[in-house]
Amino acid sequence: MTTVIEDTEPTRPTGPIFELSTGSVPIQLPQKLRGSRKIRSRSAISARGIIVARIRGAKRLMRIGYESSLERSFALMALAEAETVDIVEQPFTLRYIDADGRTRRYTFDYLVTKRDGRRIAIEVKTSQQAKKPKVIAQISDAASRLVPDYADEVFLFTERNFTRTQVENAEQFVNCQREIDPDADDQLAEVISTLKGSMTVSDLVKVSGLAERGYPAIVRAMYSNLLHWRRQALIGPKTLVSREVVQ
Repeated sequence: MTTVIEDTEPTRPTGPIFELSTGSVPIQLPQKLRGSRKIRSRSAISARGIIVARIRGAKRLMRIGYESSLERSFALMALAEAETVDIVEQPFTLRYIDADGRTRRYTFDYLVTKRDGRRIAIEVKTSQQAKKPKVIAQISDAASRLVPDYADEVFLFTERNFTRTQVENAEQFVNCQREIDPDADDQLAEVISTLKGSMTVSDLVKVSGLAERGYPAIVRAMYSNLLHWRRQALIGPKTLVSREVVQ
């Protein structure tokens, strides 16, 4: 049976969408949404919107759409993952003939590209939806017909894949990553290299001498594994951080 990718050429994800930063970054508007169809702006039953974020090492901000709070949670978690180099919402639509001879269309929620080149098609569902035989059959059927050039594997994401604290921490990182401040990051790295034992985030801000630039730099350092903390704890001024991995 034939599988066709519909309307994908303008937005076909072929790997990282950024050039590595080599210094100061000029002000640029975020990239436009790159999905194969527009995010619907209104809904009476779900949250819809756009996240403006910067992939690590990227010069330019990007826009990532979502059509539910669960999709938003996934996008934030993916952006906070160090191995993520690209994420596209509604990346492509599969069109195929099913076993009953009917034409079917299926659009995955996201396509995430990893640093090692893997492309993962993401389907976001609530755990209740994920239990339904019809939903399972639809995802399995679409997954079996994926074109290798567009995705290597499929991952089903539900609310059981994360905690609220993890999402809130990821959102803090995304917010702190939006602005590039290499001088603050370098200055903080020097302070961290001499850090012994644990210290609260607020005390580390004071020691660093970075004032209001200190907190964002510390959060970036935490997600770059220069600093460690108890991952189940919400990041804040009283959070204890250290150079050593916290057990």
